[in-house]
Amino acid sequence: MRRSFIGIVAAVLLWTALGGTALAGSQWCVNDPTIVVEGRQSKVAVSFDAAYSPVTQGIALVIHAPSNVSVSVSSGATPVPETASVVYDLAAWDGDSAIHLRVDVTVRASASFRTETTVWRPDAKLLTEKGTSGQTTSIKYDLRR
Repeated sequence: MRRSFIGIVAAVLLWTALGGTALAGSQWCVNDPTIVVEGRQSKVAVSFDAAYSPVTQGIALVIHAPSNVSVSVSSGATPVPETASVVYDLAAWDGDSAIHLRVDVTVRASASFRTETTVWRPDAKLLTEKGTSGQTTSIKYDLRR
């Protein structure tokens, strides 16, 4: 019983410590376009404190992909205007291994504030990069079958 309790306390402490800075009490503004490459799907969630929405002019995403793949980007209704472009400037995909991608995200705003870019696959969160409005945040990841 004591080991279980210690294990639960350790898990809660670890979860709290690794949770990052979520700006407790703040509402988040999130844009999350879906990127599909050769049938492999990911979402790129761009988030920031919703209090900055009035000073945010838009979010620009540039998806860097291998020269020989097909890429589609879709997005539903977004709280902040969003543009997405695809640049086919990475090494050609071999047709079998993971597909390498890079996404450059810029939150255009008249104020400086923290941003987060998180990449998700349908089954798992891949990674998160913290950034600042007005500066480009680059995030690299692989899409596997």
